[in-house]
Amino acid sequence: QISDYQDLGRPDVVLIGFERTLCEQVRTHLYRFYNHFRNIRIADLGNLIQENADFATPLISELVNNKAIRVIVGADGALMESMINATQSAVTVISNRIEEPASFGTVPINYLAFQRHLVPYNVLGSLDDNCMMALSLGKIRTHPNLLEPFLRDCGLLCLDLNAVRSSEVPHISDACPSGLTTEELCQTMKFAGMSSRLEAVLIKANCCPESHNEAKVIAEAVWYLLEGLNMSTKDHPKDRTPCKEFLVTIPDMDTDLTFVRSELSGKWWLKVHDYPENEVIYIACAHEEYQQAVSGHELPERLAKFILH
Repeated sequence: QISDYQDLGRPDVVLIGFERTLCEQVRTHLYRFYNHFRNIRIADLGNLIQENADFATPLISELVNNKAIRVIVGADGALMESMINATQSAVTVISNRIEEPASFGTVPINYLAFQRHLVPYNVLGSLDDNCMMALSLGKIRTHPNLLEPFLRDCGLLCLDLNAVRSSEVPHISDACPSGLTTEELCQTMKFAGMSSRLEAVLIKANCCPESHNEAKVIAEAVWYLLEGLNMSTKDHPKDRTPCKEFLVTIPDMDTDLTFVRSELSGKWWLKVHDYPENEVIYIACAHEEYQQAVSGHELPERLAKFILH
């Protein structure tokens, strides 16, 4: 079981409780699950003595120096915003709604599982204007193959449980009848865990103290996050791992597109040259997007903003 494999020496993953009551309920369920994770060391550091973002943020950030991935359960909005402003890594927010992007400063944020009827029209437009990645709940359902590449370079993951449908988390005050299923959430968390760039995960749940079903959902989500971490490999092209390059000619474009496939994992990237900065950027993509470029001789819509912006 999970509790049987704590390693307080040099852990790869640390579990930290922010909201005490919810965290104890999550532990009750999580510790009943079996430990399949032989490639990672897990330590539960207990609960923070103060449920305060000013106290928690520097303490949690300090753990990054030890290369431990931090999983914080019961975070609130203030802690999420503080951690977002403190990070230099790519941020992904999973929520059924989107706050004004400007409220989080200059950190680029990717949005996942939002529902368009809960987002102001001008905010949706600003996502494209600022070259942000966003996958609505509808796009996740119609293009499930995009979920893994969307999360592949995630450094900080902020999960709000309101992204799950209200029938499965009935005590989440701002959840809706439409939303992710628990199975979809677990798959999402597994993909996030597989990111070789992941540094921290914050889980927020606005619910009453006796929210046992919500605690069960969070425990399952954490378990599949750990499974993803256990499967994670250093396969990014920037890590100088074995890769193959494929050139694709697109009509009306001055240069060929360069797609890269990892020989270790089979994952794909689009290689883009940022000429003002003289830097090579790798955009995570799906094999289907490569196939679309080859067979349709057109640039996939999701990738176009990185080249044509």
